[in-house]
Amino acid sequence: MEYMEGMEFIHSCLEEDEYVLWRGKPGKKNTFSSRDRAVLPFALFWTAFALLLEGSVIMSGAPLMYCIFGAPFVLIIKRDKDIEVYLPDELPPMKIELHKNGNGTIIFSKETYSRRRSTYYTCCMLEDLPDIAQAQNAINIMKGKE
Repeated sequence: MEYMEGMEFIHSCLEEDEYVLWRGKPGKKNTFSSRDRAVLPFALFWTAFALLLEGSVIMSGAPLMYCIFGAPFVLIIKRDKDIEVYLPDELPPMKIELHKNGNGTIIFSKETYSRRRSTYYTCCMLEDLPDIAQAQNAINIMKGKE
């Protein structure tokens, strides 16, 4: 298999002096991670409540405005294949989680505090990678550490 096979779309995103350091894709993983366990009960309760409320409004024959008002609370939006670009200087510190199956996840996370005592949490990750060492090496090369 050619190294860049299936990667033609990326050429429009690269500058002339840029090239691909690493190519890979996540392994098959569970939909939910351990981080989701705390949020899941609230999410299920909220979704059930919103669906029940919207359903009762529709079934009661309420005016159209009431039905439209409840729609954003049950609207589910799926985002397709977006590409997010992060420059090496913008990446927060890297944390690596190794899994029992030999795969790993690279997590970039950062907490930012504002003057109004708010905390903002930024996180992006490369999940369940079978070749975690190669991905880590490519990130280090990109950041100029090797």
